[in-house]
Amino acid sequence: MNFVVIDVETANHDLSSICQVGIASFHDGLLRNSWESLLNPQDEFDPICVSIHGIDAEKVRSSPSWAAVYSKVNSRLQGNIVAGQERSSKHRKAEALINQGQKIRIISESDFQRIAERRLVRLSDLS
Repeated sequence: MNFVVIDVETANHDLSSICQVGIASFHDGLLRNSWESLLNPQDEFDPICVSIHGIDAEKVRSSPSWAAVYSKVNSRLQGNIVAGQERSSKHRKAEALINQGQKIRIISESDFQRIAERRLVRLSDLS
């Protein structure tokens, strides 16, 4: 099974303050490549968020903006099954930012697990 997993971190509770994005690509269930980038959200960093992910304003000072990495993110997601963490508001916002008029749906871990289990059941029927 081929799929891509995306995760984002935010600088604060504003869901558009993405300060890191990471993408991992799997082919036949094996990790084939991964990519991540710190992003400068050009926004304030909430100490609570910093305590969770360790990313602060100093770390992203010279990092690109979301607009600068958008095409790279989009090219890694297009045409793939895309999985993310549970469909939190954070990931719905990331999904909206990524889509920008396109149709990429980020499915939750639990939805992805159900899809994978169904596919494995179908594959076991062939043996």
